[in-house]
Amino acid sequence: MKGPEPRTENRFRLRNAALKDPEFGNRLADKIKSLHGVLSVTLNDRLGSMLVIYDTMKTDMNTITGRISAHQGLDCSRWLKKRKPAARETRKLVKIGLIGGIGGTLGTLAVSGRTHALAGTIFLGLLAIHSYQHRRTLLT
Repeated sequence: MKGPEPRTENRFRLRNAALKDPEFGNRLADKIKSLHGVLSVTLNDRLGSMLVIYDTMKTDMNTITGRISAHQGLDCSRWLKKRKPAARETRKLVKIGLIGGIGGTLGTLAVSGRTHALAGTIFLGLLAIHSYQHRRTLLT
């Protein structure tokens, strides 16, 4: 029996206010799509970001950003969306807490009003943290 195929695609996200200009963003996206090994490019001009998916067997992120920099005169390495692993873990824990919180709130409704109110308060606290973490997306 054959095992799963090895994953050969990877992704990175570029963020910059210049990508909010649809004309510039589409021109840059077309240039990136023409590079060897790039599988797809998705522009979000509302947020000023671009998702690039590429084949790791053919190219890598540094090669792609280097070619963009050489052709366009842009330093795309400064545009890379960098997230700290700790922040990702925190977001994951908050989402798990939200799911558990809503289940707990509904489950405790049958037990007691006071317990239900406590579970609801915990849920609202986690929802506030979640909203704060995603404030950029929510407010644009």
